[in-house]
Amino acid sequence: MEYNDGTKYEGEWNNDKKHGKGILTVDQTNNNHNLILIKYIGDFVNNKKEGKGIAIYSNGDKYEGEWKNNQQYGRGIVTYSSGGRYEGDWSEGKFNGLGTYFLRNGERYEGKFEDNRYNGYGKFYHINGDILEGIFINDQPNGKCFLYKSDGTIEEQDF
Repeated sequence: MEYNDGTKYEGEWNNDKKHGKGILTVDQTNNNHNLILIKYIGDFVNNKKEGKGIAIYSNGDKYEGEWKNNQQYGRGIVTYSSGGRYEGDWSEGKFNGLGTYFLRNGERYEGKFEDNRYNGYGKFYHINGDILEGIFINDQPNGKCFLYKSDGTIEEQDF
């Protein structure tokens, strides 16, 4: 089916609603350089993305995982066209729960996320081999943390 705005849907229907497996393709001619979903391949329930699916965005980012009520929810992986990647728990379209964020420079954070930020217990793996372990608040180490250095020494640090 093709809609007036150029959006196309191919897939299963139930009571005139997208329901089951399908492919939704969005026309980008009116994009105005905003990040938009250009293709979704996956499950639909009553016209909403629900279940497992893959989303490809206009900037080249890609999400693969679980959906609920048109948002990323559950387990999923997003791969950014800039080189970063997140694997972990999602809620309401954001990193929420346990996960790993891989930075494009080779560093990574493993731990608790809240609203797309490092929040809670986690470990930050530096490219030089050092590991910072402790509590993070809004992407920053907070309070007493331990730095496990690549040479085998351990430093206690306060933030």
